[in-house]
Amino acid sequence: MAGLPEGVEREWYKKYRAQGREPQMAERLIYKRAQGSEAPASATVRMAEHRYEEDLARLTAALASPVPSEPISAALTMLYRVDDPAEVRPGLVALRKALVPPPAS
Repeated sequence: MAGLPEGVEREWYKKYRAQGREPQMAERLIYKRAQGSEAPASATVRMAEHRYEEDLARLTAALASPVPSEPISAALTMLYRVDDPAEVRPGLVALRKALVPPPAS
């Protein structure tokens, strides 16, 4: 906000989140607390950027590991990312489990 340094806003946000408030509620409380120091449109744009950065960080973390619901893709991705030869065997075991159906009982 124009009259509110970003560091202060982040402190307030962390404080409200530590109190167990939802992100949207924390943003509303910050806006109410600093109301009048910035035009509502500017605050809306800035908070949208903040939410975008948080969503992007969450997405990046989600993409860092393969989805276990697709066992073949997950096993192949694990093998592709292996740097240490000792990690190859678990990847091959996972791939075999994904490709070879279990014996019928």
